[in-house]
Amino acid sequence: MDTQTWSTGTPAPAAPILIVDDDAEARGELREALAIQGREVIEATNGREALELLTSERIPEPCLILLDLRMPVMSGWEFLSILRSYHRLSRIPVIVLSGVTDAYAETNPPSVVRLKKPFSADLLLESVTASISTRS
Repeated sequence: MDTQTWSTGTPAPAAPILIVDDDAEARGELREALAIQGREVIEATNGREALELLTSERIPEPCLILLDLRMPVMSGWEFLSILRSYHRLSRIPVIVLSGVTDAYAETNPPSVVRLKKPFSADLLLESVTASISTRS
């Protein structure tokens, strides 16, 4: 589990996971699956909203971003491109969640994991754990 120990010897709370998806039902399903691991979740409905949250520093830096690709306002592709231009934010691992099969799959940077929809909760949780542990 992604925790640090505070000077008191008790584990520090894990950093939250940012879910970026325009589908409220999908966000709810992800939130429920992540609750199994006791993960705190922050939600954004599109890429622009997510960038505003991340760059305003109104939220703690997430340990992981779960990103849908097809969204209104700002797509996942646009979000990822802009995210990588911020040095501080570019190190946050990203798991792309999409049913879309396209050229982007071949051009994924190695720091981006891709899960093709539909996927099981077990696969999601395994991918989350692996992505967070490689960041540590």
